Amino acid sequence: MTGTAVRRLLVAVIAGGLCAGLPVLTAGPAAALSCVAPATVLRDAEQVFTARFVSVDLVTDEAVVEVEDVWWGGPVDDTLTLALGLPGWWDGTVASGEPDTEWLWVMAPVMERGRPSVNPCTAWSPETPGVGRFDPGTVTPPTSAGTTTGTTTGPITWWSALLAGLRASLRV
Repeated sequence: MTGTAVRRLLVAVIAGGLCAGLPVLTAGPAAALSCVAPATVLRDAEQVFTARFVSVDLVTDEAVVEVEDVWWGGPVDDTLTLALGLPGWWDGTVASGEPDTEWLWVMAPVMERGRPSVNPCTAWSPETPGVGRFDPGTVTPPTSAGTTTGTTTGPITWWSALLAGLRASLRV
């Protein structure tokens, strides 16, 4: 082989390796990829709060929630508009667009397409096995800033997700 052929082969191998590894480097938290145990999601969550659905818009796949308690990762506004991921996977009332406004959820939103999002893999009943052990015991109230899109702590990046995972592993 000539020097040019070796360089071209090396460039092709490096480019192929980068393309193959790109999904791994850009993947979000485990909750964004598939349904895993709530403990896995909560351990990695940057922000966790309890909330009740106020409304669900199945046309835009958005949900308005009223936050009751912030477990960690605040401040969080008292009313949030979140992207509703996997709308067909939710329980019947959420999937139908008519959520039970009395039902309390523990939510650990993830960033999807640049917006905070919840889905059945990131929101559970407080009685779901594995969820209760993450209840911090001492919670903070949400802020009264009014309706906003998302949370107030800024975007969830791979770096902040890594730090949140380290913080959570020290907590458990």
